Amino acid sequence: MSCGRRSSFAPGPVGLSRRSSILSRAPVKPVVEEALETPLDFLLKECDQLTKKLPTLTEMITEAAADTSIKKIGEGTFGEAYKCGEMVFKVMPIEGDLIVNDEEQKRASDVHAEAVIAQRLSDLAESDVQMCPNFVKTHRISVCKGSYGASLLSAWDHFHDTRTSENDRPSEFTDDQLYIAFAFENGGEDLEGFDIQGYEEACSLLLQVSDIEIPYASIVRS
Repeated sequence: MSCGRRSSFAPGPVGLSRRSSILSRAPVKPVVEEALETPLDFLLKECDQLTKKLPTLTEMITEAAADTSIKKIGEGTFGEAYKCGEMVFKVMPIEGDLIVNDEEQKRASDVHAEAVIAQRLSDLAESDVQMCPNFVKTHRISVCKGSYGASLLSAWDHFHDTRTSENDRPSEFTDDQLYIAFAFENGGEDLEGFDIQGYEEACSLLLQVSDIEIPYASIVRS
């Protein structure tokens, strides 16, 4: 799983205009799309968090995985990857002014499209129309808030001691820092580090991802 080495994503929907003063005096109703004004609003809506208190990273990870044993397993320019229980978590700081790994933090508009795509691809496994069960399942996507917890920092330090991290130690984040956290099923070894043994294995990998109903032998012969 990649944490986005210098990748970029299309911005989310643009903000909408404010309601008139007359409408603002109307009784309070559940939040609807017309009330969304910022890219962060759209991201929170995608994560079903518009009216919810934002969890810390540790709270989100341990609750989603129903486990407390956190291990860092990878990293990218814009974030870190952790394993907890049977899930893998991709964590990226967003919306802050602190420079991280010599890069500006991603904005909500940058990660909104990734959140939408991750969830829609995951939903294909249960679709009745166009089904593709081979994408890694997305269990949860959450916006989190706060400093890095002690367990996450400990996992980060252990990774650095054993493999030498290229990233900045995430100990400078304040209580106001926001993150986007993706909870995925554990898909095993990442393709970036996988040693593909020849053309046939490469074809097999492509077919498993795309779920194309073409006899494998015909692909190899062509």
